[in-house]
Amino acid sequence: MPARVLIAHRDPQALEEVAALCRDAGYLVLLAESAAKALEHARREAPELALLDQGLLAEGGPAGLARLEAGGAGPSVVALVASAREGAAALAAGARAWLAPPLLPRPLRAVLANALEGHRVRHERDQLRAELGEARGAALVGTSTPLRHLLEALGRVAATPRTTVLITGEPGSGREAVARAIHQSSARRVRPFAMVRCADGDRKRLEAEMFGPPRRPEPRPGLLERVRGGTLYLHEVAELGPRLQTRLAELLEERSLRSGQDELEFDVRVIASTSRDLAGGVEEGRFREDLYYRLNVLSLAVPPLRERREDVPLLARRFLAQICAKVGRPSPGFAQGTLERLTAESWPGNVRQLWNALERGVLSEAGRPLGPAELGLPGEEPLPPAEAPQADSLPLSDRSLRAVEEALIRRVLLESGGNRSRAARVLGINRTTLYNKLRAYGIRG
Repeated sequence: MPARVLIAHRDPQALEEVAALCRDAGYLVLLAESAAKALEHARREAPELALLDQGLLAEGGPAGLARLEAGGAGPSVVALVASAREGAAALAAGARAWLAPPLLPRPLRAVLANALEGHRVRHERDQLRAELGEARGAALVGTSTPLRHLLEALGRVAATPRTTVLITGEPGSGREAVARAIHQSSARRVRPFAMVRCADGDRKRLEAEMFGPPRRPEPRPGLLERVRGGTLYLHEVAELGPRLQTRLAELLEERSLRSGQDELEFDVRVIASTSRDLAGGVEEGRFREDLYYRLNVLSLAVPPLRERREDVPLLARRFLAQICAKVGRPSPGFAQGTLERLTAESWPGNVRQLWNALERGVLSEAGRPLGPAELGLPGEEPLPPAEAPQADSLPLSDRSLRAVEEALIRRVLLESGGNRSRAARVLGINRTTLYNKLRAYGIRG
């Protein structure tokens, strides 16, 4: 979709002349004859660019729009001035650039293109900050040893902003959050972060998105060119087709990118991730060996949630707060024993599955603290009286440690009225260990 440019000028004839130049350059045009109207357009239509007459400076035109821009919501402002002196004043007021008469097509296009790129970079930066805040409040929260080791390695990787990185881990474990954290912690954080979903079934469209359309009257930069100086994240890189694997291997080898008739340095950090065995893909001929070694210079393995169970309560509380803030509802909290149940679950879908379970619970509108039912967790089997040993007996026919332990757990649970927390205290074990044993003996569903 063409970019939108807001043009504000108090002279109707000049307004139409500038509008015609912008339309010829391929922009969608919004017109305003006052600062108030310009600000109204900016808030309602959210244009990427704004061309404002210097005569509106006194009415707060560029300065007002610059205030919106500073908040990340408004357009990049280009002031239309009568002289370089007025141009300097416009820059001081917050405009990104200025133009003085005569307005010629080529300079106008160049200035607008630079201002548009500035808007894109700012938008991507603000979006990244918002997403990173949620990401850090998700997969990268906790105190477990596996997570601590990951964060330590992440810090070392971020200090090498040109080296390619391969992130491995199960689906939903937080690989994207790790990639964004690497970017945000590196010297490239002031430049764009772009993600390519390599599992996209339309490989021709994906190639055009990355490298730019193969045939075009005027060169239109692809994603690889627009992200220069920043970070490119290839999600599920094992899904790339043979042609894109070849082009990417050549790009990483030559470190140059063709743009029209020019050769540009490929100054981009590449981070790839996979949930599949990439080395196995090389052995089976599904993935290029040279590309594998160019991507796997530094590697990070994201642990699954079941290997960092002690992080689950903290994650659950953080997620619940974020979800409630997102949907505008008060937090229902957790019913007694729910956090222990969450900790004991295996979570094959990892952090993503935990988030989805909590979101389901918040949206259930149960009106009570979240328990297993609201979160969609498997129900617990009641303890059949016939299976429960008497309080003063343990099995004598089977003296194996397993049989005695199972009988003891059932006995303590019976005496505790089914209260798992109390039973764990009586048995002298933590609740996670108890839940694991309950699952092993089939005492719970």
